[in-house]
Amino acid sequence: MDLGSKLEISSLFDAYGGLLTDKQREVLSLYLIDDLGITEIAQNLNKTRQAAYDFINTAISSLKRIEEKVGYAREKNNIKAELNAILSNSSLSVEQIKVRLDKLNKKI
Repeated sequence: MDLGSKLEISSLFDAYGGLLTDKQREVLSLYLIDDLGITEIAQNLNKTRQAAYDFINTAISSLKRIEEKVGYAREKNNIKAELNAILSNSSLSVEQIKVRLDKLNKKI
């Protein structure tokens, strides 16, 4: 899994990890937070490499399905991007900033 995908899954895990089963949370935590490989995860769980791989993929699929339905992580990222755009644009007037912040506030 490339870094961009891993960051995306980490974001989903932060948002929805509490909705996963205990085993899915444990396996994804080992994979994403502890940065263990599939073989190491399998050894830690006393499972086969294939079982560890399946646990990871099932958990990731669950997170993606939840995000498709809820959209929280995507909207959070959109709001962050807009806030960063406001902060980095020094030519905006106070009124323009207020208008943009008001739009963001309505999204929340």
